[in-house]
Amino acid sequence: MLPGANTPASHSASVSYDGLVVVGSSDVDGPAGPLDGQEAFLWTQASGMVGLGDLPGFVGQSRGFAVSADGAVVVGQAAGREAFVWDAASGMRGIGDLGGGIFRSIATSVSGDGSVVAGRGATTDHTEAFLWTSATGMIGLGDLPGGSAYSVANGISADGTTVVGSSVGALGQEAFVWNATHGMLGLGDLTTEFGVNSQAWDASADGSVVVGSANGNVGSEAFVWDAAFGMRELSTVLANLGVDTAGWQLTEAVGVSDDGRTVVGVGLNPSGFTEAWIAVIPEPGTGTLVGTGLFCLAIRRKPRDRPLP
Repeated sequence: MLPGANTPASHSASVSYDGLVVVGSSDVDGPAGPLDGQEAFLWTQASGMVGLGDLPGFVGQSRGFAVSADGAVVVGQAAGREAFVWDAASGMRGIGDLGGGIFRSIATSVSGDGSVVAGRGATTDHTEAFLWTSATGMIGLGDLPGGSAYSVANGISADGTTVVGSSVGALGQEAFVWNATHGMLGLGDLTTEFGVNSQAWDASADGSVVVGSANGNVGSEAFVWDAAFGMRELSTVLANLGVDTAGWQLTEAVGVSDDGRTVVGVGLNPSGFTEAWIAVIPEPGTGTLVGTGLFCLAIRRKPRDRPLP
């Protein structure tokens, strides 16, 4: 916890590539009274938990959501309403909004080198995913056609070229992948029997592999997507590789490694409890590895809280 907090309440949200830097938020005194607010923090073993403050004129209204690969750049939301970028040299800087509507933006992810930020902001009549760099400022990424003009960015590739999230299209909420070449591409769903309801949470380093959750035949199912095969149910991919997932329902994939081979998420184990899992997908074309895909189960825990208001 940060100094001054009397109740043990702090929340980690992201960790650097080498695992040495952790960011999140801690309860602090806020504008309405003791422990009413939150402050973004950065933690290392050497420094402990260090508060990152807030934007000028505000106190106790910042949250850290993501950190660059080297731990030098933190992004989140401050002043209760504005996306921020923080580094040790410049401190906390607000990066504005898309303009035209209620002023509100939130930075949810950052590229490996800290130069590209993704999140969502408010426009004249809707919420829209954005991409930000110091050179371009905040740029709206648009929406899928036929829906209610709504999109959010949940993740960004390490190279900063690819953004993933969800948008409301003609058939419902649909996972998307965006890059400068093709713009926003809807990824569909595993089944459209009950409409579309899919969400993309993370991408590999080059953006070629996307993971998330989608409608399946038995409810929410973790998916993996690439341009060659489209959206596939992760449990089916693993089963085809000889991995026994009998009794498991992999409900959501929330993260993927840089090479797109290791996926983590949450699901229901054979006893019906929510449990974390990690799955390693063998390289294609390596027949000797078929059937040796690793499917490990972490300690039982609740699904992670989403760092979104």
